[in-house]
Amino acid sequence: MRGAGAARWLCLHTLTLVPTINYAVAITLERDDRRRWLVARVVGTLTLDDALAFIESVRVAPVTLTWPLLFDARSAKSGVTDADVGRLIEALARLRNTRRPPRAHAAMVADDDVLYAQCLLYETGLVQIGVRTIRVFRRLPDAERWLNILSAARHFGADLI
Repeated sequence: MRGAGAARWLCLHTLTLVPTINYAVAITLERDDRRRWLVARVVGTLTLDDALAFIESVRVAPVTLTWPLLFDARSAKSGVTDADVGRLIEALARLRNTRRPPRAHAAMVADDDVLYAQCLLYETGLVQIGVRTIRVFRRLPDAERWLNILSAARHFGADLI
């Protein structure tokens, strides 16, 4: 994939929907079948290459596009610059133009001040290009509450049609 420092992506739950891809940072991905969510956990320093690889590969199967993503980066550090955040926004914009159906909502949780600020920059940059499905939080319960509300609202009235 990208970079010479690629390590492994740890899958705690066997996923046939998401390929095993190498990342330099430990990113674990689980399926929460009860809530129908994908839950990613970041450990270490998140780099541009790792973030790009994750964005491009986390929802490759059509069924995973409709599952909300909880991106838990508590205790992780940032290894990206503000300019790198712009590249991440461009990467998601490209994916948005090529994938259907649209990706489900994603909640990002970061408690490191630098990473949190860059996640906010990412969120606001996405809003400027019309992507309003990603929110950043400091606390995990707030992110989970937001995803629960949106997950319930997404299917509201579906059985009435």
